[in-house]
Amino acid sequence: MADRAFYEAALRGLPRERTALLPGLHRLQHAEGFVSVDGMRALADHIRVPAVEVHAAASTYNELRFAPAPANLVRVCTGLACRLKGAEQLLAEARAQGASVEEVPCFFACGLAPVAERHGARAGGSATGTASVPASCDGACWEQLDRGADGSRPAWLAAQERRITARLGLIDPTSLADYRATGGYEGLQKALAMAPGAVVDLVEASGLLGRGGAYFPTARKWRTAIEAPGEVYIVVNLEEGEPGVFKDRHLCEGDPHAVVEGTLIAAHAVQAVAVYFYINGEADLSAERIELAIDQARGAGYVPDRLHVEVRRGAGGYVCGEESVILNSIEGQRAVPRPRPPLPAEAGLWGHPTVINNGETLASLPLILRRGAEWFRSVGTPQAPGTKLLCVAGAVARPGLVEVQFGTSLRTVVEEIAGAPPGSTVAVVCGGPSGGLIPAALLDLLVLPGALDPGGAILGAGGVTVIDGSLSPLEVARHLTAYNAAESCGKCTPCREGTARVEGLLRGLLAGEQDGAIEKLEELNETIRLASLCGLGQAAPNPVTSLLLHFPPAAGAQHAATAPAGGLTGLARAEHPGGSATGNAAEDRSWREPGDGR
Repeated sequence: MADRAFYEAALRGLPRERTALLPGLHRLQHAEGFVSVDGMRALADHIRVPAVEVHAAASTYNELRFAPAPANLVRVCTGLACRLKGAEQLLAEARAQGASVEEVPCFFACGLAPVAERHGARAGGSATGTASVPASCDGACWEQLDRGADGSRPAWLAAQERRITARLGLIDPTSLADYRATGGYEGLQKALAMAPGAVVDLVEASGLLGRGGAYFPTARKWRTAIEAPGEVYIVVNLEEGEPGVFKDRHLCEGDPHAVVEGTLIAAHAVQAVAVYFYINGEADLSAERIELAIDQARGAGYVPDRLHVEVRRGAGGYVCGEESVILNSIEGQRAVPRPRPPLPAEAGLWGHPTVINNGETLASLPLILRRGAEWFRSVGTPQAPGTKLLCVAGAVARPGLVEVQFGTSLRTVVEEIAGAPPGSTVAVVCGGPSGGLIPAALLDLLVLPGALDPGGAILGAGGVTVIDGSLSPLEVARHLTAYNAAESCGKCTPCREGTARVEGLLRGLLAGEQDGAIEKLEELNETIRLASLCGLGQAAPNPVTSLLLHFPPAAGAQHAATAPAGGLTGLARAEHPGGSATGNAAEDRSWREPGDGR
């Protein structure tokens, strides 16, 4: 057991205030490998908060350990993409080897599925669709991939509209000079030459909608904060804890200055006094590169002295991506949602009006300032201009990050870009655990904000998981519901109890127990949706709603997952150091060839 001096050394230099609660917990876990009771007591004394409140807050984060990890621990991702690619086989093999096995809902490396972790290093067991791409690649490789023998671009690339992702794979993400050479910080310079209100007007004219899943008009959110009393804060939401979504991680890993520049443009527009980058606790490479980009931007004079900029790390939990939960987390409170009103833009961090934008939204701003509102509107639809980043995984040949115009069909994304064989798709999960299942017959639906169909499928943050015949729609809905039940923060009784009951009913249907189950599911869905405080509970019924509409359950509908060869042995061969949640830049090269952006 560590002594008092050990904890004092671990916490040395940490601010002695409540807002340092989560950073302190991170320090303790890093120092000791887990968060001990004695460590929490030492942290409570350091930040002058009752120990019971430190423990209560710590218990709301699922990435914190409260006991030492077993020496032979193997962590296996059991998200949908990994289940489709053989996660069950990995679990069985690890148990047969005598390992202590931990199932993880998502490692956010869906393009490498199945993914497992041993001794802190993660590896992907399937490189489907990327075998022809070199393991390392300089700028010359992209032209080879960009053009066929006849000079044409491959269809899977030509169908994309690469704007936000245009630099990924082409520049050194750690180089400010590389970023500047491709137009970096020109947008910020133009913004600084304009009155703040004129920047807001320009963003409003562009029609930019938030890309975090709600698609609220960005300029309208900014105006709400500007008009509210008090100094304005900005929170950059890079938590991205939704299974199957990894777009902002790739942006931060491959083009961090685009996110930083967009944030500085937003800070000028709303005259913010403080910015907090809130990054997922396991996205180490994202955090490392954002911190470096901030330091480089500060050194180059892009960050004004008046602006406080700080990076914070989350610690897991789907609900931690919800706006008000992030505010509580930064303040050192329990990671649970706040009642609304007031909205964060009216009264957020410590009561200040707070603008919360995600990475993809902010990375659009330098382009809008450089090219103008009309250029931004030249693609997409009148109601949803611009492009959208999609994270495509599952039963496809080319999983990874995709950028398409709003208004592109799902069929184009799934078959033409991601390479799912025509006729192989049973369903597509859009919107993750908060979304629903779209049957193959509806693949001609368009990628647009909001609800995609009456069953509850939504675009959300951009997760698209393709399901083939190896998993039944009923099992998929059960899987998503089980995740929602496990991730409920417990604050709202209908969400806490109702999602667990729904998952039990779906298990019964899989076993052939249908007695009144459909009626009970419909009743529970309505109660959960209407009586939950935050978006997790309000959207938790969506997978089941879409199941009942498109795939009415039948008895014994369970299917076994198909597993690729290789297992943990194959993972050992593919293993790379570092343990980043999405890996490093070489992992998803097949999705990083830039188009011309026009």
